[in-house]
Amino acid sequence: MSAEILKDAEAIGLRLFQDGSVGVISFDRTGKVVRANAAIVRQLGSPDEKTTTLFNLLTLPTMPERVRQRIRQLLETGKGGEPVDFDYVSMHGKRTSMRAYFHPVFDGGEVVGGVGEIFDISELRLAEEQLRRTSKMESLSLLAGSLSHDLNNIFTTLLGFSSLVGQDDHAGADKRRKALDTMHSAAQSGARLVEQLLSFTSERLADTSSCVLDSAFRQATSLFSYGLAHNIAFSTEFRMAEERVAGSGTKIEQVLLNILLNSRDAIGMKPGTILATVDRAQTAPSDAFPHQTTPPSGYAHVTITDSGCGIPPENLSRVFDPYFTTKPPGRGTGLGLSSVWGILREVGGCARIQSTVGVGTTFEVYLPVVAGRDAAAPRDKAPVVFSRVGSGQRILLVENHPDLRELLTWVLLKNNYKALAAESGGQAADFLKDVGDTVSAVVIDGDLAMDQQARVDEALADGRLPVLYLVGEPRQLRFAPGRLAVRKPFSPAAFLDALARLLSQAR
Repeated sequence: MSAEILKDAEAIGLRLFQDGSVGVISFDRTGKVVRANAAIVRQLGSPDEKTTTLFNLLTLPTMPERVRQRIRQLLETGKGGEPVDFDYVSMHGKRTSMRAYFHPVFDGGEVVGGVGEIFDISELRLAEEQLRRTSKMESLSLLAGSLSHDLNNIFTTLLGFSSLVGQDDHAGADKRRKALDTMHSAAQSGARLVEQLLSFTSERLADTSSCVLDSAFRQATSLFSYGLAHNIAFSTEFRMAEERVAGSGTKIEQVLLNILLNSRDAIGMKPGTILATVDRAQTAPSDAFPHQTTPPSGYAHVTITDSGCGIPPENLSRVFDPYFTTKPPGRGTGLGLSSVWGILREVGGCARIQSTVGVGTTFEVYLPVVAGRDAAAPRDKAPVVFSRVGSGQRILLVENHPDLRELLTWVLLKNNYKALAAESGGQAADFLKDVGDTVSAVVIDGDLAMDQQARVDEALADGRLPVLYLVGEPRQLRFAPGRLAVRKPFSPAAFLDALARLLSQAR
């Protein structure tokens, strides 16, 4: 190579370093930053390169632990490994999704530092999230037949027994009690199914960086088992402690449910079996992908084995590709397993597939166990018991559904409360204006129209009265002094417990 060509190459390299959109950072054997281009300075939220050279990537508080772990591995082994994705929050509070590639720098065969290429993948993350949501809706579509079957059975049971109890005047007390018990059980089954659907379709308000695997596993397998065809024998085994794994509950459930649905479709109408197990694994096998750095606390190892048709060898390497599917039209778009791949890459997990045509398929998923203060699963505190019977307090009930309003009025009166029932926010505001000083607490439907809710909020602006909200979804929960919420559907006992707790806090 001539000196002129070499000089041109150096000029191009310098221009790419200084003005390129890819962040480039070099660091020494201790992790201290040596050079940083303008792109990485902007990404880190640092004022200039000189200030950035004061940073040490191994101790920088804003740098996620998984990135520091990857850099330590690079400096110790001289191997760069796979890219690492992470969310970075700068010192100024700016959040950016990044993907980093780290390369070792050698001098005389010894690792003396490294170079990192940092890409802003925020827009890519948004596209992946949209893909994940589309995949989630596809999963629900594939489950729709089974879910509607179970819901129709529940509704038929409720309609049938309520009709018989109302029409048969000669039915004995035992027969009426049995009918009421059956209706109660059917209603609880329907409530559980709705709760699982809501949990699967929306992120919970709890910590979304990790979840209790036992809970996510049982949630996904329970939802999958609803209405499962009788030709498939489905069983589960959970053989590890109640620990937390990386990733939110809904993301882990989506991984499990998508694999289970593929197993179900692989069996089809012939007799078959599906077995889902969970145990502990310190490391993942070398042929698992995407390749990840082994987490300090090891993995939760999820295995889903089916006796379906199997996957041909030529298709094994393509099963996680977006839109790749061997299913007939109307049975899938190929988004399910691609979303599994995206979630595993995001949380630091990996997977392995083994399959034999005509025999079946085994999916193995490795999820990083979360170490440190989040490793232990949260335990419920011992419940505080309150008296469900009131002492004559007047409760303002704001509920626009007439049947529910009548039920709660009945429950309040039966338990020594006085009930003042309003069917709208405007009527409730008028009651508070006229007799508000005689009201001890307000119970409000969380699904009131915005204008109706505004009327009530305005009347309660002074914060004097405690409020109990009746909500249908987790995101509607309201946390504030003198405010509690109870999730629908709820039993009279749960409603009375929440009301008693609210009144005790207001004393």
